[in-house]
Amino acid sequence: MAKYKKVKRYHRSFYSPGMWAKKVVGIVVLVAVVLAAAALLFVLYRANVPKAKPLVAMVDFGDGITETIPLDEDHDYLYDVGDYIVHLQVKDGAIAFLDSQCPDHVCEQFGWLDKDGAWAACVPAGVYVVVEPTADAGSK
Repeated sequence: MAKYKKVKRYHRSFYSPGMWAKKVVGIVVLVAVVLAAAALLFVLYRANVPKAKPLVAMVDFGDGITETIPLDEDHDYLYDVGDYIVHLQVKDGAIAFLDSQCPDHVCEQFGWLDKDGAWAACVPAGVYVVVEPTADAGSK
């Protein structure tokens, strides 16, 4: 039988203790640079985001009769529309059908409209409300 030569194995780590410290410092510096770059990009993005335009509610009564209601001032509006009285309320930048004398009261279930494009309608009274940015309100 052939004799095999015993190979000496070292149980020490590949890196010396000084090399581990340098590697850890390098990783920490790399993470700090990446986080700083991400924070800078976030700040630059937030600075260039266009500000939201003030919203208005376009109230359409049919037959081309409309009214523009600004949503930046709290106010109650009562409209006598034929057989019905419709109560619209503007509060905290939103508008809602607060009360209507229509038979089904579906318009009151739309809730508060505060986003661009939100709409509600009281079909029996013929009153339609659409929320739009201020710049678009005059173009219709």
